[in-house]
Amino acid sequence: KDAFFNIPVDPRGRRATCYKVFEKFCVSNSLVFGAGPSPLIWGRYAAWMGRAAQGLFDFKELLLQIYVDDPVWIVRGTPEERRRATVALLLFWQVFGFPFSWGKGQKGQEVQWIGATLRVVNRGPHGRGVRVEVPKEKAYGLSQTATGFLDKNLVGRRDLRKFAGQASFIAGLVPLLRPSLSGIWAARKEPVTQKSPVLPGRMRA
Repeated sequence: KDAFFNIPVDPRGRRATCYKVFEKFCVSNSLVFGAGPSPLIWGRYAAWMGRAAQGLFDFKELLLQIYVDDPVWIVRGTPEERRRATVALLLFWQVFGFPFSWGKGQKGQEVQWIGATLRVVNRGPHGRGVRVEVPKEKAYGLSQTATGFLDKNLVGRRDLRKFAGQASFIAGLVPLLRPSLSGIWAARKEPVTQKSPVLPGRMRA
């Protein structure tokens, strides 16, 4: 809960958390959203949070992943074993002072995580595993944008940037799409102007 705001900032570094609200300047004593160092510093906390907690369990018992400040884990065993592992995980984090938005918690064979639906599949044409589904509205919106691009001879840089960002989110869930995005990001780069080479020479009168 409020990930960044839980990380205090040393008084000597608070100039990095100075911002303007209307006509007043304010200084925060914790990390704030929008400040350059905040994601990097929080990332170190989240990395420790994930690695230390994973160290409590065997990979076949509980497998954990954290995306920024959204943890998700999959537990294996009897109902009692799964419940015990989940309680141990949450208590471990709370001992070290990480608060949670309990109202957002989910459990079961299907959960929503970072904008996608994760579903445990025990049977199916591809065997057992985890099925990842991209939200229909996001996939449809991206498809409509791509169709609109095909009807044009020229695509604006801003529109292409927005499309690439949205597609990158989906590619984070569907890795097979990542190679297809490299050309789009390359097209956004500033053109490199080639200067004429300076060659030595001489003239005779």
